[in-house]
Amino acid sequence: MSYNASSAKSGTWLAVLPGAAVAVIPLVTPPAEYGILFNRTPRPAFVGRAETNMPILDTIDRLSRETAQPDWDDEQGLAISRADWDRALELYRKTCGLGLPEPFPSPCGDGSVHLSWAVGPTKFVIEWRGSQIFWSFFRLGQNPLGGTAGSFDDAVAMLRMHLNA
Repeated sequence: MSYNASSAKSGTWLAVLPGAAVAVIPLVTPPAEYGILFNRTPRPAFVGRAETNMPILDTIDRLSRETAQPDWDDEQGLAISRADWDRALELYRKTCGLGLPEPFPSPCGDGSVHLSWAVGPTKFVIEWRGSQIFWSFFRLGQNPLGGTAGSFDDAVAMLRMHLNA
């Protein structure tokens, strides 16, 4: 969904949905000093977000095009290099045979790329920008764990350990 405008006076969002449908979404009214929160032309639906019904390789290719320029998210997001998206394909191929669900690819405004796997009440995320690789593990009701990895192989080893793959 791409947001078109929000009015503090009315407490509603006007959203342009896929297929050019329009919806007015109520929300808690923010303080009056915020005035109009967003005032921009509508963007194509799903910019910077993966669609769950799209094959992952197509999603990564689409996201690589959509995030190639600075401010791709209208929030001053840093451009994400094609090389980092190619690394997403590399990481995806390394994890294909582990018996896990397909990962969810997503860009981040800091210029990093994330692949995340959700299994029941757990989630594991590998994120990178350039040569920096980080991993995070979340289990419902517990403090998150995380750290750095020297390589994708190290990050995949942590993924396998935490998700028993």
